[in-house]
Amino acid sequence: MRILILLLAILAPTLSQEVNCPTGWTGNQITGSCFLLVKESLDWETARRKCESIGNGAVLATIHTSQDNKFVKDILAKESSIPFAAWMGGTDFYNAGKWMWTDGTAVSCFTDWDKGQPSGIYDNKTEDCLAWWKGFSWNWNDVKCTAKLSSVCMIPGTCYKILDDKNDWETAKKSCASLNAELASIRTYQEYMFVRDFLNPSDEQNFWLDGNVAKDGSWVGVPMAPQYL
Repeated sequence: MRILILLLAILAPTLSQEVNCPTGWTGNQITGSCFLLVKESLDWETARRKCESIGNGAVLATIHTSQDNKFVKDILAKESSIPFAAWMGGTDFYNAGKWMWTDGTAVSCFTDWDKGQPSGIYDNKTEDCLAWWKGFSWNWNDVKCTAKLSSVCMIPGTCYKILDDKNDWETAKKSCASLNAELASIRTYQEYMFVRDFLNPSDEQNFWLDGNVAKDGSWVGVPMAPQYL
């Protein structure tokens, strides 16, 4: 049996069957994220500040997974009052060509750029901010940051982080605890599918999860049937 060499940590509250979002927000049951569509036309920086002023950890949407991206695209597709685009929290304003989310992470784990994007410039104007674009079937497009668009605020749900340290299971748990986190515990089939896609099924590396076998042979810390794991 291959030795497990990487581990997975949950950095936010554990995902449950129900997503408790503030009034007026829409929750993604798979990722636990909450979203709010702001129809007011704002430039990117004003949209960012407006989302953050809401509180509850809200930010201009930072999209790290296909599940959250599809969820927002479905919301936008059903909203006829959005004329042509909606801001999300990505920019390369500070370092041209290096796209970053407002949470400080790179726009690389998941992307949904339309063909030929990001172009970097349009009509002799630089395009340094990221938006969902209606004319591209709500795929991603880089846009000049001063454009006045609608926007999507987000309260992130369950977050995952892969730690590259090669540790045994007990050390892995301690590493997660040092980050104010815990080893991932898979509680629903939807969460299992989400994590599996996140880890890339073609990758031959293995990952620690929470859970171990007690003296009586039963699994401890594994709320979901082991056959899924």
